[in-house]
Amino acid sequence: MRIEIHGVNTQVSDATREQTNKKLEKFQRIFKGENAICTVKYQPAKRGMSVEITLKIRRHMYRVESEAQDSITALDEAVSNLERKIRKHKTKIKRNRHAAPELPTYFEAVPELEEAEVAEEVPKIARRKKFAIDVMDPEEAALQMELIGHDFFIFINAETGQVSVLYRRHDNNYGLLEPEY
Repeated sequence: MRIEIHGVNTQVSDATREQTNKKLEKFQRIFKGENAICTVKYQPAKRGMSVEITLKIRRHMYRVESEAQDSITALDEAVSNLERKIRKHKTKIKRNRHAAPELPTYFEAVPELEEAEVAEEVPKIARRKKFAIDVMDPEEAALQMELIGHDFFIFINAETGQVSVLYRRHDNNYGLLEPEY
């Protein structure tokens, strides 16, 4: 597993880099032999320091973010959340073995969640909706999204001709998802 550590508007000290590598060792044992990439991003935040970890392995991508007074506490929280996400994903795949008959080998080293933990965390699809999507530019999509009062909007991008998703970010700006297929 390759680990990339970046600082956004901050310098990452050698001690922090060493601590980050040490904390992520457990994932290196889990994903040994896999072509995994783990990106850790440190940046200043309102409450101190924010840590974002993105782990990409095969077609799976795990992303967690944590904010705390100092970088090590934020890292500890993020690593704990990442571990929980991976365990949850393993348990979900194992339960639905018919959907994924070839259980990925990298999950063998991950302990499963207790049945009570899984039961309270599994979200259900509460509603299905079908709708037509129109061709428009991202600015028009933002206007339409505001008019309907949603946090996201799906449309065919007039600039690229592909399906895109416009969403509202936590900082009240917009994000644009343009899938590659």
